[in-house]
Amino acid sequence: MRNSHKTYPSFWQAVVLFIVPLFIIEILAHLFFKEFLKDATHSFIFYFVSYILTLGIAYFIKKTRKESFSVSFKIGDWEIIPMMVLTMLFLYLFAIIGFSFLVSAFPYLAQKISPEGSFIEIAILVPVLEELIFRGLFLGSFLKRYSLRRAILYSAILFSALHLYLLAFPFFLLLGCIFGWVYFRTGSVFHTIIGHASYNSFALLAFYLGSHYPALNVCLIEKASSNFKDILILVTVFIASLVLLVICLWRLKIIFNRKVNPENMVDEPCQCLER
Repeated sequence: MRNSHKTYPSFWQAVVLFIVPLFIIEILAHLFFKEFLKDATHSFIFYFVSYILTLGIAYFIKKTRKESFSVSFKIGDWEIIPMMVLTMLFLYLFAIIGFSFLVSAFPYLAQKISPEGSFIEIAILVPVLEELIFRGLFLGSFLKRYSLRRAILYSAILFSALHLYLLAFPFFLLLGCIFGWVYFRTGSVFHTIIGHASYNSFALLAFYLGSHYPALNVCLIEKASSNFKDILILVTVFIASLVLLVICLWRLKIIFNRKVNPENMVDEPCQCLER
């Protein structure tokens, strides 16, 4: 019988591991760098520091427990990359129409940070660091402690809670579950980073287009008029996005089943904790 169920961190250890560094950084930032934080670019630096601190603490704890902390960036099947991008595109189109408030996820960035700065931070740095934490560290451990469903759900709950947006919690929970499933099947954070970066890029692009070209907001529910043509276009895009999203997920499943490689998949979850 293996001792994989003792792998660090557990769900509650992960909660503490993520919240404590963030809380400490927030306190220090507001005590000593209050003026510095007025610039949105600077405020993001502290979030990145808390992410890195979380990874550093986890590495130290796992090292003292003589546990390995390795994250794979294997690319594997190249067909997964465009499918991840398309999946995130249709998921965003589905969300922006069905849950139109999600389009304002990063309004402060567009107002206070240059487009280039926003892209680097939101579409590159955030996906890399968050995937290393939520999939590479948390889910990687959960898969050895809990059943597959519980492991993916737990990591998705933490991922969704991070966004501090109660109305969007179910949506980000779904997004976290998709990333968790992809990570489990590929054993690599490369594809989840691609998906995360793609989604954030679409969100930023939609916000900037909506800010500079208000006419494009006709696709949002709160902007749609009672005109039958507008409503028909809205419903058509919504249904088409949902159908195409399902097709992309189905295609990903086919790719995973066709290219099963035991070396790429994350170890099966601990069966003794299935109940």
